[in-house]
Amino acid sequence: MTDNMIKKWYGAALIFFLFIALEGLIIRWLPFQINIENKNYYNILQSHSHTSFLGWVLVALLLFIIFDFRLELFRKKSSTNIFLSIFCLIVIMSGISFVLSGYSVISIVSLVVFLLVSYYGFYKLLKEIDRIENRHNSQIYVVFIRAAIIFYFISSLSTWVLPVLIVTDLKKSPFYFYNIYFYLHFLINGFITFVILSIFLKNSNHSGSTKEKKLTYKIFILLITGTILTYSGSLLWNKVPLIFNILNFTGALLILVPIIYFTGFVSEYLRKAMLAEKLLFIIAWISLIIKVLLQLSQLLPFLAEASYILRGQLIVGYMHLVTLGFISSFIISYAFRIGLFKNSKSNTLIISLYIISLLLTELTLFTHGTLMIFGIYALSPFFNLLMLLFTIPLAFSIFSLSINFFIDYMKRKRSPEVR
Repeated sequence: MTDNMIKKWYGAALIFFLFIALEGLIIRWLPFQINIENKNYYNILQSHSHTSFLGWVLVALLLFIIFDFRLELFRKKSSTNIFLSIFCLIVIMSGISFVLSGYSVISIVSLVVFLLVSYYGFYKLLKEIDRIENRHNSQIYVVFIRAAIIFYFISSLSTWVLPVLIVTDLKKSPFYFYNIYFYLHFLINGFITFVILSIFLKNSNHSGSTKEKKLTYKIFILLITGTILTYSGSLLWNKVPLIFNILNFTGALLILVPIIYFTGFVSEYLRKAMLAEKLLFIIAWISLIIKVLLQLSQLLPFLAEASYILRGQLIVGYMHLVTLGFISSFIISYAFRIGLFKNSKSNTLIISLYIISLLLTELTLFTHGTLMIFGIYALSPFFNLLMLLFTIPLAFSIFSLSINFFIDYMKRKRSPEVR
């Protein structure tokens, strides 16, 4: 993939990011509209989440995998462009269909077609990884990226079950929610996290001695085991035996140990990083640690049950911590590293606004949710207004960063000699 191609397709991913930022604003605006039906809210919410993962996150990470490992998705540049065009068109169709009709026939068909197309792409990547593995001397980051792709296939299994649950009128049953959480868990904690960690390890120059390699492989096994065990945390919203709390706690501990170990490489990773990249990566890494600590807290049945009862605050706060704090912050940070964003004062100010807005929305969500656990509703009258006020600068920062990207892209396109 050429530099121009990765810029062009990262621009496509940014357009999806802009779209979900707009949807986020609409979601925060809807509570003030008395004539809007609940189904409109949930349709936009479903479009928001699907476009976030399939359009913004998946497209960006797919580009990073190809770029960082110097992989060839297809031998011909035109074939890669066609594949990515189809990939993005299906995401657009899916996002629009969810807005118009929620989980309808069109939405389900678009998801199925998306899966088939993504299966083909990731199968090609697995074959390419097999080809380059000797060149990379079986480095641990290659093992991580292979595991990430396998986790993607595992997470997608739930999508094939979903139509069956809907058709058989089990949409409100526990099995429906178990299925949804299965998809989200192995997509986020499996595929996405392992891709990010593989990129992190590769760029922190973690080759190491034979002894260090053996230790890192053991860490890898802990992560795999912990990822599987923490799926039990997705079942805690229902009345389940205490053993599921214990399994989730054990899995979170197994994940926390590797994260603490990898934290030792952060300074090396950021050694040559500019300010905007550093700020975003630090936010991403702290968000990852907080995410694992929140998983640990679910050992207490009281907290686990309360977090799901108050899902409007704590669960949304958790999802924003993961998607905006951890995943999106890393994606933008790495884009700075590889030169997709210009290292300028303007972009640094925009990133500062992004981080401040993110922190304020997270503080509001978690404070309100925590107070409600103890029966305190002091923030309730102001909650929707605060969330709208803090989401506006967050969306503005995403819009401004994207505008700067496209201005710079057009300048470079007109002047190919400018690097």
